[in-house]
Amino acid sequence: MRRQNLLAAAGIAVLAGGFQAAANAGATTSGGAKAGAIPATIDSSASPSRVFSASRGGVTFRYRVRGAGPVSVQIRLYRRSGNSLIRTWKRHPKDGGWHTIHWDGSAHGKAQPDGHYVFRLEGRMADGSRVGRASQGNAGRNSFTLHKFIFPVRGSHSYGDGFGAPRAGHIHEGQDVLASCGTPLLAARGGTVKHNAYQSAAGNYIVITMQDTGLDAVYAHLKHPSHHPEGSRVYTGQRIGVVGQTGDATACHLHFELWSSPGWYSGGHPFDPAPDHHAWDRYS
Repeated sequence: MRRQNLLAAAGIAVLAGGFQAAANAGATTSGGAKAGAIPATIDSSASPSRVFSASRGGVTFRYRVRGAGPVSVQIRLYRRSGNSLIRTWKRHPKDGGWHTIHWDGSAHGKAQPDGHYVFRLEGRMADGSRVGRASQGNAGRNSFTLHKFIFPVRGSHSYGDGFGAPRAGHIHEGQDVLASCGTPLLAARGGTVKHNAYQSAAGNYIVITMQDTGLDAVYAHLKHPSHHPEGSRVYTGQRIGVVGQTGDATACHLHFELWSSPGWYSGGHPFDPAPDHHAWDRYS
């Protein structure tokens, strides 16, 4: 009898012919909860930790709900500055596997400002009870930093002539960035290729209308013609060519221009890109 009491206390059902493990699935306590049921918990994370909007992947948020039956999930994205709600997703995961959502850095057709962002997830069971979190570390794993632009020159560089420098019969309409010929060039922001051509002064150049900004970016003196045709889509951080010395150039460098809407030689006007360039350079 003493052996049977010990077995029962350990959660083992005692039968006339011996014993067997009590089946947790379906066994309930007097309060209605399943005996030995694993509490429902949430695992989640965001990656990468630094994101460039209008990039090919954006940010990916992964989550799973373990140990639960039917559950509804609400995911909210906040900008930490001002605790501003940016977007909400509602999901109904059917299993305990991993699920994903993707965000490209825009909301309501507008690029969101640089800053720190966080995903916050709440799960509820069919009876309305909340689902707990698996770890206190979730908040950090669910956070990321967003930037709208990346510095285009991916190598050692220095700054040359800036906007407004005198030229024969005109002024310099951009910012020169000196770098070795062959240094990779990336799209400062994704968008649509407006022009891809050769001109005697600019050499090989490409003009990209940058997504959700109304601005055109001009990259000149490329070593070779860019392989992105006019009308094609490019992404933030995507390679568009390499530094060269084509056209009217005395050294290997990128000549970079920014044009206001509606764009390059189509009603817009160039403006000094140096403040933006230096800001992008600091975090890129």
